[in-house]
Amino acid sequence: MAKVTASDLFDPALRSIELHMQLGGRAANPSDIAEKVLTTLDLFETLDTRPMEWLHVNYSEHRMGSDDKLPRTHPQMELSVEDGARKDDAGQFYASWGYSVSILGFLAGGDRRVAPFDLSVVDGDQDPRSGNSLRLSFDDALVPDRDSIVKSFASLVKIWRPTRGAIDGLELAKRHRNDRILYPPIGVITYFAENATYTLPASPLVDAHPLNGGTLAILKDWTLESALAYEELFRDLNEGKPNPRFSR
Repeated sequence: MAKVTASDLFDPALRSIELHMQLGGRAANPSDIAEKVLTTLDLFETLDTRPMEWLHVNYSEHRMGSDDKLPRTHPQMELSVEDGARKDDAGQFYASWGYSVSILGFLAGGDRRVAPFDLSVVDGDQDPRSGNSLRLSFDDALVPDRDSIVKSFASLVKIWRPTRGAIDGLELAKRHRNDRILYPPIGVITYFAENATYTLPASPLVDAHPLNGGTLAILKDWTLESALAYEELFRDLNEGKPNPRFSR
């Protein structure tokens, strides 16, 4: 099957496509996170079948800024999650900080100028106003088609159970940097769980489906114009609702 670079499936006007998920406040431990990370890597390798070299960028004090080959067994991955956790000056870890995992996927045997996958996850914070999140850059991934991206997004929702998520572009974020009222990002693909406070509007612009106790909305046209039009409908429907991350 012929494949294309993921960025070619999106309107260039969106600029720098990224997948974002807000994971919400919850108690996740290194074992949970290790399992999710390994399942996520399996998903990526199904999406882009080229041989990859996975590196865990470790920011622990004794290996600051170093990168290491990512372990692929659960016990080793669990230790890696623990090892990379941020600690205070006395070496104490606090659960409210969450666990931070950063992963780069390079083409095996390549010169590392191209990273088809760049994943950062913070998880394990029990504060409901948590900054727990997942961010994925995949512009350079080689994929079969748009449907494969939709299925992969849906799989990530099932793996990580976010409160909300979207695949959007830098241009969309840029337009709202100085907004007085913050709203969650709306993208080419958008997901909201039932407990996400917000509601995704029904519209001829999207195909909407139930997913994991929430709603998945997929734009029929993956363009900046369609994304902005659907975003306007979303803001009209949810006018006055505060962003839970910033509410008291």
